Amino acid sequence: MLRLKVAYTSIEDPYLNLALDEVAVRRFLEPFLRIWMNSEAVVMGVSSSLSAEVNLSEVRREGVPLARRFSGGGTVFHDSGNLNYSIVVPRSLVGDWGPELLYGRLLTAVLKALMNLGAEPEVRNQTDVVVKGRKVSGNAGYFTSTSNLLHGTVLLSSNLDKMRRLLRIPPLNAKSTADPVKYRVGNLIDLVGRRVKMEEVRVALVSSFSELLGLRTEECELDEEVAEAKKLVSKYRDPSFIFRK
Repeated sequence: MLRLKVAYTSIEDPYLNLALDEVAVRRFLEPFLRIWMNSEAVVMGVSSSLSAEVNLSEVRREGVPLARRFSGGGTVFHDSGNLNYSIVVPRSLVGDWGPELLYGRLLTAVLKALMNLGAEPEVRNQTDVVVKGRKVSGNAGYFTSTSNLLHGTVLLSSNLDKMRRLLRIPPLNAKSTADPVKYRVGNLIDLVGRRVKMEEVRVALVSSFSELLGLRTEECELDEEVAEAKKLVSKYRDPSFIFRK
């Protein structure tokens, strides 16, 4: 019987987490969800302009790791107040999804999870989840010949002041057509009026993705995938990749 495989990883190395997402989308031929956190890091999209989106002098001054992921989207700040999710959906299950279907379908699970936590979320700019006019979740997608990946964030109690120091918000190359809510971030705990716990967010996300896909969940270990990611991680630590744009 097909199940939604679920993994909770304790890895906080931003480079290894990026490598693990790449391994997951290439290896998993069944639905897979990973819930994870990074230590402090600034993470750019594959095509992000460093000079336009990152305050590099401040990043270096504060000693925050700078990384670049393999998917698109803009630059984000991760810390211990930020929960991340990565979901892989095989094309054999859902067919040939493009970006509109990927975001349109899978983000309904994120909306449902946040609703179950007491929020009133909506999607703006196709990839942003907004509560009370504040962006609490940003998302990016990646496609292979066999699978689709959506990975994103939930800002629960992130250090927004530090985020604003490290990132250029809005970026210097901001699109004039983008809804400006993209650059107005907020923490979930400030928007729902109670101290939402990280574990509540984990449970809500797993439940909502399970319900969306109509699949029961099954926890799994990632020993082989982590071993493969460790072989790949040098790509993400390579300055020529990080500073490519």
